Amino acid sequence: LDALRLLGHFVGDVHQPLHVSHARDRGGTLRTVRYGDDPAPISLHKVWDDRLLDHWDADWRPVSLRMARALAMDERRLWSKGDAADWAMESFRLTEDQVYPQALDDVIDASEIAAAQRLVETRLRQAGWRLAGLLNSALDP
Repeated sequence: LDALRLLGHFVGDVHQPLHVSHARDRGGTLRTVRYGDDPAPISLHKVWDDRLLDHWDADWRPVSLRMARALAMDERRLWSKGDAADWAMESFRLTEDQVYPQALDDVIDASEIAAAQRLVETRLRQAGWRLAGLLNSALDP
């Protein structure tokens, strides 16, 4: 059971862009921004680990069901390719192309929050699909 938890945690973490980003700011931990209308500074890493998920209810079952239903066949085929190193590189590119550019002016506004939430949902769907693939491969007789 511990191995399953660790695998799930690893697959989830490698899909969070800041978990595979720059050491110079400790994956966004040292980079502070303002999130929406909140005047309090918050680390960019905390935005991506927590705040972008706050809009969902505490009960993840309906969210996960909706995400599972949203998996299109072309996404499934595309996301079935590659390995953990490829997934980490995807996250790194997303950090360079989307995460850090959003934080350039130190404020993540409503439109940037909405775009980031869409990206988070995509990364969660990818992580779930890929974790299922790993488990299927490991457990296939």
